[in-house]
Amino acid sequence: MDKFVSCAKQDRVVTITISRPNALNALSVSVCEQLTETMQAIIADETVHAVIIQGEGENFIAGADISSMATANVLEAEAYARLVGRCLQTVSECPVPVIASIRGYALGGGMELALACDLRLAGQSAKLGFPEINLGIIPGAGGTQRLPRVTGTAKAMELILLGQIIDAQTALSMGLLNAVYLDDILTAKTTELAAKIAAKPLQAVKKVKQAVQAALNLDIRQGLAYEISCLIPLFSTYDQKEGMAAFVEKRKPIFIGK
Repeated sequence: MDKFVSCAKQDRVVTITISRPNALNALSVSVCEQLTETMQAIIADETVHAVIIQGEGENFIAGADISSMATANVLEAEAYARLVGRCLQTVSECPVPVIASIRGYALGGGMELALACDLRLAGQSAKLGFPEINLGIIPGAGGTQRLPRVTGTAKAMELILLGQIIDAQTALSMGLLNAVYLDDILTAKTTELAAKIAAKPLQAVKKVKQAVQAALNLDIRQGLAYEISCLIPLFSTYDQKEGMAAFVEKRKPIFIGK
């Protein structure tokens, strides 16, 4: 089997690269299976503090594998959609922050993958959107669910109904992106952000992600109660003791992730 997903670890940061440049890194069955396996291995690795996902070459991910979908019947389409959905949910459920590093196209399934990440940085060449409506279908791996949580319902409806493809600055103004950089410094800026997160106390970082994600599904009273339930166990960690001692002693803390 061809290898379409690779990962490299530097210190406490893992960078995942999706490599189908001749197909603009489209999400084939094999890509989804390999990405899922890679994410599962990362989730099981307590030494990983942050993850970066990028595409090889000039594009992030141009979308689903339309060449194979064009002749799919209903059952085949359902199997593929569920496969991609499970893959992206695995990305979303990674306990440590996942950063999408986007240059070129992030369309359809590629945009859904970016939305499954916690943070999104882009180069000025980035083009983002959901063109599925122009193919007679709709997003099927989280696009209609995750996009409104980021942009609000009205803007999400507009983007998906019109099949609009927007540039990086427009996406930034809508809150879809955290930052936009020149393409030639995007990788360095993404690595810098990941390293800053990885230097923070790991258990607290995980609790931040849990609490913020829960806010999307809980009412305010439930959310406040859940926030406290995330906070209290941190007082039993080494890093909490170290962080507060360093503050009192006016020195830089040395976190060990425990």
